[in-house]
Amino acid sequence: SWSDNLTSSLVISATEDEMVGSARTDDTENLSFRVDYGVKRWLDVYVSATYTDKESSFAIFNFQENVIAIGIDLSL
Repeated sequence: SWSDNLTSSLVISATEDEMVGSARTDDTENLSFRVDYGVKRWLDVYVSATYTDKESSFAIFNFQENVIAIGIDLSL
């Protein structure tokens, strides 16, 4: 938390998956950053960015992805 109204989060992860009964293995790296601003007690506005890099022993499953989102969270 930077203040009562402003928070941020950073998530870094790496996973290795082995598929049972298959020669397939996947390595996935993920980096995600999010900033939330509390406009009202019941209304948050956020901006987030996520980068994912997946490498598989089966090339068809390889990908890189960038996702940028702007959104709102409403609560009661």
